Amino acid sequence: MENRLDKKWFLELLPYWIVCLLAELAEISAWVGPYPSMKKILIACLIPHVLILICGAIRPVHRWMVAIEQFLWKQLKTLKNHQWKKGLLMVGADVVLACVSERILTWIANGSLTAPYHFRKAVFSFTVWFILSLLIVFRDELRTKIELVVFLVILSTGTAYVTTVPVSCGISWDDEMHFHFSLYLEHILHGRMTYADADILNKYYTTALEHDIYTEETHAQWLAQLNADAASGAYGPDGRMWPVIEYWCYIPGAIGLTIGNALHLPYALVFMLGKWCNLLLYAVLIYFSMKRIKTGKMLVASVAMLPPCILMAASYSRDPYMIGFIMLGFCYFIGELQEPNKQLKLWDMAIILGAFVIGVMPKAIYVPLILIVLFMPKEKFASVRQCRIYRICVVLATLLVLATFAVPFVSSGGGAVEDTRGGSEVSASGQTAFILGHPLQYTMVLLNFLRSYLSLSKAVTDLGSMHYFGTASFVPLLIVLLFVVAFTDREERYDRSVKASVRVAGLILSLGAVCLAATAMYIAFTAVGSEEIMGCQYRYLLQVMFPMLYLVFWIPMNNRMKKEWYRGIILAILSVVELHALWTQCIAGF
Repeated sequence: MENRLDKKWFLELLPYWIVCLLAELAEISAWVGPYPSMKKILIACLIPHVLILICGAIRPVHRWMVAIEQFLWKQLKTLKNHQWKKGLLMVGADVVLACVSERILTWIANGSLTAPYHFRKAVFSFTVWFILSLLIVFRDELRTKIELVVFLVILSTGTAYVTTVPVSCGISWDDEMHFHFSLYLEHILHGRMTYADADILNKYYTTALEHDIYTEETHAQWLAQLNADAASGAYGPDGRMWPVIEYWCYIPGAIGLTIGNALHLPYALVFMLGKWCNLLLYAVLIYFSMKRIKTGKMLVASVAMLPPCILMAASYSRDPYMIGFIMLGFCYFIGELQEPNKQLKLWDMAIILGAFVIGVMPKAIYVPLILIVLFMPKEKFASVRQCRIYRICVVLATLLVLATFAVPFVSSGGGAVEDTRGGSEVSASGQTAFILGHPLQYTMVLLNFLRSYLSLSKAVTDLGSMHYFGTASFVPLLIVLLFVVAFTDREERYDRSVKASVRVAGLILSLGAVCLAATAMYIAFTAVGSEEIMGCQYRYLLQVMFPMLYLVFWIPMNNRMKKEWYRGIILAILSVVELHALWTQCIAGF
């Protein structure tokens, strides 16, 4: 491939200049409004250009930017003509089949082929045909590019959720709060909320508990109200939030909202675009996680495609952000262990440590997971000095993340973490004093909680939870599949490089993170001195599910089954469970 490093630097960064110009258009349209002042136009135009100039002047950053451009260009060059033609034909056929299937489903439900068009059934039908044709037409890619197939499956099922669930909060766990924070970032320059934004935030309670917009008629009336209120403009200041690292998890949603507003889309599409950007980031993180690891690819896919993971990824939520980045950090770390003769590069160190820090920062109780990277073998480093610097950086990063939680907790006497939804008897400072004064009693409370929390019976009832929609079916099948994949998705030549010390440390640190999560909910959400831990939902296990399954359920073996059959069967089972949940819990509700 042509070496672009020999060209002038501004030509090397040409794609970034194009993105810069698009960003200016979005800024001018979304921020300065239809009647901008010259000062605002100049600021909107200068900010992206200045950032590109600064990045271009820093040589290491410049090299990384060019490397990203070359990687993307290489991916486009390797896409053969027959592949994209085959893909277009496949999508076209899926559209036709989806239209026919929608009419058949409508006829079954209403007894007439002339009944009104049902958008949600058409989306569901297209998703089913797309995944089925993907597994058949691109079956060779199941062996060579499984991460790309999983990326498309996650994106298609997640998009179906985005476009078919009600345009409201009250869909996923605490999504009204996460949507509000995304608005804070999207409104960073003007700090004003529209009437439609307020409608969404005020509607979540009745949407969640009463399902009051779950019919076609009521939902159509609701969309009309949103569009009318969005057109009436902003009603006043609401607040803003600068994108410091603990709030980075809300940037994708804010980007989607900004793009939608810049394009002057109907409010419903703006709301969906914010959720879709969250989904896109999650799918990209899973793609690169699978691409880096040598074995365990299908275990990554199995955890990533659990019904609660896809539902949260297609909603305003920070959990998929954390799951994706923690997964990326673990996969890069394990990928390095699986190649003992490969020297650890600076870029690899930055990805491993950066992914863990970014992943745990929104909820610092997962900080023990960062310490797993201290178990990188000395042989992976070019020198003893490099190894020491690496470990010092790991310790400093761990202390930094820990400080973001500990300092506000200590300075406020525990009040900073108190959740008033736990009831009037909740007192963070009182609960902390109880734990310190009765360590053995709290240890027994914690052990009794973990015995139930980590049990199979708890997994059967909660692993398929889709919150306000209900529970997905076939959860026992998912549990069996996870254990089977954890044992069989192996290749001895790679897995033998992961030492027993790493597996034991990974288990201890994962359990430590779970204990911290339970303790945090005991302090913030549970009455003082209670014998039970309240509010610790099963979804808090999803962040550590992959490392626990990969590092613990391990035996040296070689899976001799053909990869395309092995991966195809697993992906088909995951897709059937996901699509069944989509139909029974979301589509059938309308």
